[in-house]
Amino acid sequence: MTDPRDPYADPAPAGGDVFVADPADLFDDEPQLPGWVKPVGIISIVLGTLGVLCGAFIPAQGWLNSQFLGGLEGGAPDVLMNPPAITYVVGVIGLIGSILLLTGGILCLLRKHVARHLLLAYAVIGIISTLWAMKLQLDAQEAIQVWMEQNPDAQFTQMQQQSGATGALIGLGCTAVIGLPWPAFCLFWFGFIKTRPEHFTGGADLDAI
Repeated sequence: MTDPRDPYADPAPAGGDVFVADPADLFDDEPQLPGWVKPVGIISIVLGTLGVLCGAFIPAQGWLNSQFLGGLEGGAPDVLMNPPAITYVVGVIGLIGSILLLTGGILCLLRKHVARHLLLAYAVIGIISTLWAMKLQLDAQEAIQVWMEQNPDAQFTQMQQQSGATGALIGLGCTAVIGLPWPAFCLFWFGFIKTRPEHFTGGADLDAI
């Protein structure tokens, strides 16, 4: 018990009770980091990496087709053996979009606002290159059909007649499913929803975290 006559004793608190704050209450006003950044960044990195890896095979497209189709009796359509130059152009544009997506995903995880601009650029490039690629696929399929009519006895023609139009439809479907939803999402998300730096950080000072 403290001696009231002791000059070095701690003064008694007014009112007789001491209030001890809950340490957790001291951090109630701290800004919360937005949770959407992590999934969007990770998905962008994964898709961007796959796009870059696939884009690495663009120069070898004609060579790969010749390896698979060159041994067929009667040959194969020239549009497959020697793809038109525009095919490579669209492929390179798509590769640039994948690089933007990969870089934007990394910066998004780091909560850098510049990621928004990169992912918007990717979105525009991704939609344009995908639609363009689908148009080229349709043109190629038309050229293949003409070649098959001119070469009904070729082994390639026989194989295509057995499979029907399923392969071409699957190819178009895959191109649309892989190439359109994510750029469309990024265009909407970063174009209209997450537009300001604080949308990435929740107003938190990242340097102090």
